[in-house]
Amino acid sequence: MFLSKDDESKVIEALRAAEAVTSGEIVLHIESSWPGDVYARAQHWFKKLKLNRTQHRNGVLILMLEKQCRFAIIGDLGIHQHVGQDFWTAQAQLLSDYLKQGKQAEGLCLLMTQIGEQLKAHFPHQGDQDQNELPDNISHS
Repeated sequence: MFLSKDDESKVIEALRAAEAVTSGEIVLHIESSWPGDVYARAQHWFKKLKLNRTQHRNGVLILMLEKQCRFAIIGDLGIHQHVGQDFWTAQAQLLSDYLKQGKQAEGLCLLMTQIGEQLKAHFPHQGDQDQNELPDNISHS
């Protein structure tokens, strides 16, 4: 099992805390496995989960391939134009380091926090004007 129920709760809590301060959306999708390119698969889920339809184009997808311990992180155009590829590369390295240590939950929680900080810096929460556009849970397939 990639994440225990307790670990899932911790990750969801970190996701909700990150989203509480921004209009951005973060989705963690866990898929059992995929034989092909993980980035292409992430692009598929990015559209299927409607991350490309957020109002400010500030959705972020973290796709985890559970059995293969592979992942991809995709930020939509709105956030990507602010943080650039170096940010995503650094986040991928951070998560990779935690996964190698068997600390999936800790790595995902830190990833949520760091992505949330960038979303907050560029897309701060606007009070009643903001709405939660996507569910705050972990999606599975």
